[in-house]
Parts: sequence; structure tokens; C-alpha cells
Amino acid sequence: MRLVKLASIMLILAFSVNLGFARKAADLPSRPALEPDTDMTIFPHITMGNGWTTKILLFNVSDTSVRYRLAFYDGTGKLASVKLRDRAASNEVIGTLLPRASVWLETDNANAVGETQYWARLLEGSGLVAATQTFEWSAPDGHKTAATFPLSDDSTEDPIFVPFDNTNGKVTALVITNVDNISTPSPRTVVIEAYDPNGTRFFSTTRVIPAGAKPAFLLGAEYPALANRRGVIRMYTEGNDDGDIAVLALQADEDGNIFGIVPFEGFSYVI
Repeated sequence: MRLVKLASIMLILAFSVNLGFARKAADLPSRPALEPDTDMTIFPHITMGNGWTTKILLFNVSDTSVRYRLAFYDGTGKLASVKLRDRAASNEVIGTLLPRASVWLETDNANAVGETQYWARLLEGSGLVAATQTFEWSAPDGHKTAATFPLSDDSTEDPIFVPFDNTNGKVTALVITNVDNISTPSPRTVVIEAYDPNGTRFFSTTRVIPAGAKPAFLLGAEYPALANRRGVIRMYTEGNDDGDIAVLALQADEDGNIFGIVPFEGFSYVI
């Protein structure tokens, strides 16, 4: 009898808990599984030649056809002609994607002399077209490696954090792109701070980045204080609420393999 009573109590408790979860879930706002951010429009770094190939994937996640327009810029923020595989050289790519359709764009390195770097902006299709970019590197000895990144934000209102590791033969590369090159071009002063694993700040500097510029560098070589160290980089624009910078980071290990480091923006909790 006690077992029957206990089983009944457990059944009632389980039903009550499930009902509570159901009510709580019903109170939560619904959100589509895929919801591209309209601010995610920047490819901070595109490189070709000297073993490097960049691939861009654009895909339509909506239920309607979407027109897209992708523009390429050089390191000064001016439109730049880029040669893509199976396409004529141009400073932009325009097309239409059917619902859930996709298109691959790949740099054509056949006639590349040395390494050339650009960046790109999705001018049309934002919010309906999602994207990723992949960097592939082929070493002289035939070793190949790659890293993939999502599309980046075109501005930031919060500090940007980037983990880095320059120890035991590993190196971290950083790209900071000033994407304010269209409406009212202006330089951005970026504060760069480094924190060790204990959270102690051991390095701080500022860097002025002209409109449309995209310095790309190895952290340890550019800032010797970061050589043979690891921790977290914190960056923010000085005196600007809207940062207008996009950041990308790559990690390479002692064997020449590269890995993507996805920067993240700082945020505050409201309790």
C-alpha cells in the first residue's frame, strides 16, 4: 500500500514539475533558430598569395530570394579589384540567392605575386544572408591547414576580448580593421591591454588606425611584451561610443597548423 501511495506521490510530483516547466517555457519569448544579425556585415581580413587562400560562403537563411552585394577594400579603405576563381577581377560581387541557396567565393591565386591583403563588407543582404570565411594556408613543404570564422560585426559599443597564446612555439596574429570608410571616414584610437591568466594587466598601449585601414601583425613581434606570454587582450576605442572596428585573430602552433580565435564583446549583467 505504501508503495502504491509513494508511486502516486512521485507521479503527481513529476506531473507538477513538468507542468511548471511547460508554463515557464510558454512564458519565454520565441526566437527563430536562425536569426542573422543585421550588424554582421564585415570580413575584416581577406588574404591571397604566398600560400594563402581565402574562401567566403554566403547563404540565404530566409524563405525568400535575396539580392547580395559584397564590396572589397584595400588597406586604405578604397575599393579594390580582387580576382576570384572563375570570375573576372572586380571590386564587388553582386547576385541573388534563392531561399536556402548558397554561393562560394574563392580568391584566385594563380597569378598572385607575394601576399595581398584586403577586407570586405556585405552592402546588401544583411539580416537575410549569413556568411563564413575560411583561411587556407599551404606551406612550401605541402602541409595544408585551415581556419573558419563567422561574419563580423560592423561596429562595437563594448570592449572586445581576444585570448592569445605565444608560448611553447605558438604565435597569435591579430587584425584590427577600421570599417569607418564610407559616410564620415575618421581614424580610430584603439586601446590595447593584455591580462595574464591571473587577471593582472601587464601591458597597455594605444594604436591609431586610419579610416579603412587594417593592420595585421603577430602580437609577439609587434609588441615584444606579449612574446612568450599568454592571456587575454582587451580592446576598445578611445572616446567613441560606436567603435567601428572589426577584429579577427589566428593562432598557429609549432607544427604550422592554424586555428581561428573568435573575438567576443564584453557585456554587463543587469540583475
